[in-house]
Order: sequence, then C-alpha cells, then structure tokens
Amino acid sequence: MSRFTASQARQNFAHVLNQAANGQSVTIDRGKLRFRLILDEARRAPRTVRPVIEILDPAVADGDWTWRHGRAGVSFKQRTKA
Repeated sequence: MSRFTASQARQNFAHVLNQAANGQSVTIDRGKLRFRLILDEARRAPRTVRPVIEILDPAVADGDWTWRHGRAGVSFKQRTKA
C-alpha cells in the first residue's frame, strides 16, 4: 500500500497512476479527507478477427475435402464417404 499527501501525489502523479495501474492500493491524504485510488477496468470491445484462409470452394466449406501433407507440400484430398 502506498500513501501520499495531496502535494506528493501532485508532484509524482505519473508514479501514483502507475502504482494503481499495477494493482497496488494507493491512498492520498488531503487534510482530514482520505482518497483511495483504484483502477477502473474499461471494457474493451471484442476484436474482430479476419480469417486467415478464405474458402472459395463450397465443397471445402461443406467438409468434403481435407488436407494432405506430403513431400511436395500441402494439398487437398477428397474425403472418402463412410
């Protein structure tokens, strides 16, 4: 826990904020008043992720094809119907 007077907090404002951001308890005294500084976690919007592979063939999207890895590299292989 860190404790500062108001003038100390003003002089070391960035340090005070860094301590609160790191999850440490910060108290600031100003006369007879005592303030607690806590981090308010802002909710971030979920990041939209673009697909790495774009599927152009409907047969691939339907799962009728799979991948085969060989000496020549990666290639498509038709799935056998069970």
